[in-house]
Amino acid sequence: MGKSDSGLYFLFILLIFQTVVAVSKARFVAVPKFTLVRVVGNEAIIPCTVSDYDPQVEQDFDWNFSQGNQNINIIATLDRGYPDSKYKNRVVAGDIMIKRINDSAVNLHIKNLQLSDAGTYICKTPSTDSVVKGNYEDSVGMNVIPDGVKVAVPPDVQQQLGDLVEGEEFQLKCSISKNSTECTQISITFEVKTETNGNLQVLSLTQDGKLQPGTKYTERFQSGHIRLETHDDIYLLSVSHALLSDTGTYSSTVTEWIKQQDGTWQVVQQKGVQLAKVNIERIAQVLSVSAVIGNLTLSKGEDTDLTCYIKTGNSNAVSKEVVWYFSTFPTATPENEKLLASMDRNSMMNRSDYGIISRMDASTYQYMVRNAKETDSGYYYCSVTLWLQESKNTWYRAAEKISDAVQLNVTVSEPTFKVQVTTSTIPTFAEEPAELKCTVSDLQNVDDTLLTASWYFTPMLPADQTATRDLIATVKRDFTVLTGDKYRDRVDKGLIIVSKPESTSFTLRIQWSEDSDRGNYSCSVSAWAKQDGNWEESKTETSSDVNIFWVQEEPKVFAKAVSQGSPSSAGSAFEMICSVSSQNIKGPHYSVLITREQPSSNVKKLISLNHEAVVTLEDKAYLGNVVLEKTKEDQFRFRISQTQISDIGLYYCTATAWTPSGGGTWKETVSAKSNGIKIEFQSTGPTFNVTLHSDSPTVHQFEMVELLCTISLGETPDGASFSLDNTAYDVFWFAVRSYDNSINPTFLASMSRTGMVTQARRNGSSDLSVERIGLLQYRLRVHGTRDEDFGNHFCSVTPWVRNSDSSWIKSEEIKSNEILVTVHADLLSSFKIPVVCGIGVSLAVGLLACLIGYCSARFCCKKDVKEARRDHRRLMSMEMD
Repeated sequence: MGKSDSGLYFLFILLIFQTVVAVSKARFVAVPKFTLVRVVGNEAIIPCTVSDYDPQVEQDFDWNFSQGNQNINIIATLDRGYPDSKYKNRVVAGDIMIKRINDSAVNLHIKNLQLSDAGTYICKTPSTDSVVKGNYEDSVGMNVIPDGVKVAVPPDVQQQLGDLVEGEEFQLKCSISKNSTECTQISITFEVKTETNGNLQVLSLTQDGKLQPGTKYTERFQSGHIRLETHDDIYLLSVSHALLSDTGTYSSTVTEWIKQQDGTWQVVQQKGVQLAKVNIERIAQVLSVSAVIGNLTLSKGEDTDLTCYIKTGNSNAVSKEVVWYFSTFPTATPENEKLLASMDRNSMMNRSDYGIISRMDASTYQYMVRNAKETDSGYYYCSVTLWLQESKNTWYRAAEKISDAVQLNVTVSEPTFKVQVTTSTIPTFAEEPAELKCTVSDLQNVDDTLLTASWYFTPMLPADQTATRDLIATVKRDFTVLTGDKYRDRVDKGLIIVSKPESTSFTLRIQWSEDSDRGNYSCSVSAWAKQDGNWEESKTETSSDVNIFWVQEEPKVFAKAVSQGSPSSAGSAFEMICSVSSQNIKGPHYSVLITREQPSSNVKKLISLNHEAVVTLEDKAYLGNVVLEKTKEDQFRFRISQTQISDIGLYYCTATAWTPSGGGTWKETVSAKSNGIKIEFQSTGPTFNVTLHSDSPTVHQFEMVELLCTISLGETPDGASFSLDNTAYDVFWFAVRSYDNSINPTFLASMSRTGMVTQARRNGSSDLSVERIGLLQYRLRVHGTRDEDFGNHFCSVTPWVRNSDSSWIKSEEIKSNEILVTVHADLLSSFKIPVVCGIGVSLAVGLLACLIGYCSARFCCKKDVKEARRDHRRLMSMEMD
């Protein structure tokens, strides 16, 4: 097939399509399908449309009326002279007109219907089609019936309801009567016109007898707040729980309906009537809250009720939330103060520790004060919150108000009583007991109360000093004792006892009085009453002071030392008797200390005996050579078996008197030192001198320090020669680890005269060695010095001289000069050990990490994967994917 044949074929097909379309397309004129029913005096509107016409231009319409054999022209869109004379006046008057909807639709309006307007109405459209096809007219019948529906407001209903309050209920009535020749039904719609939302549908009763609420009133209708009731010809709209949005003008629209053959409803006529104007005011404007108290003044323990009266106008639909507040002072914001009790809008009372609220009626609430106490005195406020139900599950806070304050005064009858302190036992001397009694009398208003007592002491001081009042102890309600800081130790040891032998008396007993206990004593008694489960102090009374005093005589101790023969030479015995006496001390025990004052005025303690006759050797150098014993209660004997040259000096006896202080303890009273007994004899031996020397006192760490102690001998008193074989030496080495020489020296090492070496226990890493390198020379070496070896070093030598009878005599100890040993730190050496340790730890950690990694890879992470071997790499199939 060529191109020319294809074109002819296409034109042929197009021609056939246009022919089919032209044949199937036909003009169609339509009016309402079923007969219309209208009421005399109302307006009838009959629509007419045309479709499927050609060309698409504005269509003209002609309306005719047919009744019997008559066919009368009514009105046309194109021809102004079309109306028949019968309708011309009505057309001119505008009672009959055509309103165009669009190019293909119009409405025929017939106002002020008459019974003669009943008949058939024909709508025609002049042809504009190229081919006459279809229908060009259509007709519909209309029946005109008399008006049988009357709508009115009942005469007993006011047109102006006036001002209502939120929550109130109002009703609107509409009277409807129907007497129709046709079978028609009535529907009624209640509407409101508001300033903000315009016209709103409230509730409708349809022609089917169904209630239909407006969109904004659905929830309130479901909650039952909007209802419609019928009584004969009366339709009653009830609105409860009125809201502010209900303000407006209410009207009702009545529609008459008739059911057509197809079951649909056709409107016959509509009538409307204004029912009333409603204005809803805020309930807060009428809310009134007042609080009243039954008795403004109460005695402690009495009861009263506080009543809250609430006025809400005529609104009974509100729910009330009531809260009682309390303040100790008048306030403008009681809600910030203590909340006593509350009851919510469901009349459920929230749990409270202070009181309860009860609802007497819809507008009266009571708060009950039971067993009033002092803390209940103050100002009470009643706070009321009004809640309105907007829908079934929706409430809103409509108003809130707080009453004026109501003042309640609770008077308390304070307990009254008298307190007096008397002395049962008065000491005349220190260490004797003292006892005081605190008596409570003339008690009134003390029912259900407990008494506690506190004992106080004020010392007697000179007029120019201020005495403080100190607490001794307090007997509490549960009979436990609370002690003051200054007396806690004596009370804990039982030296001071406080008790409550009777309900109205208290005692204070001092088992062993002291001179510091002289002064004024007083007793403070407090009455405690129980309120709300808690004990509170209600009254305190304090007694007058009672003075306890005795003449204080100064205690004295006297010590006297007597020699029982002075030694004539070294090696002889020495004995000293110490006699002790005292004044103004009751039952003393004595302790004795023997001291020696050297020629250099240095005092040394030798031996002591305490008040329990226990001997203590104060100087270990006298071990086995001295004795101290108690020969009588006031006499002690001191003896040195063999005196040495080093024993030369003055000997004293220091005596101390001790007295019992209770609880098996003793206290020191006073001490005295005796006269001195002198030991002195002529020495026949040489004089000695000691020097200390070092070639290198400043060293580095880990180096050695060498100290040489050299002894030199002088001439004998008689100038005779002296052999070194008759001398021996005890050499001691000491160090002071500070530049401050007042610090006690540290013992390093020693060598006895028999050659025995003793070293002190050392905490450092350095070491010591002591050796005798000559007859009169000793050497101390410190090996591997450290920082702690720093300090002033010296040696101390005690010479021993052999007498002609081959006995050895101990001479005075001689101290050498001091040499400062300084140890410098070696920087390289100080870093050596940390570096070596660091490298070693790093290597160990690295090897451990390698071992863990190897084991993990070898054993833990090994996974065998078995899969088919592929010789060639290809794309996997979808199944494998």
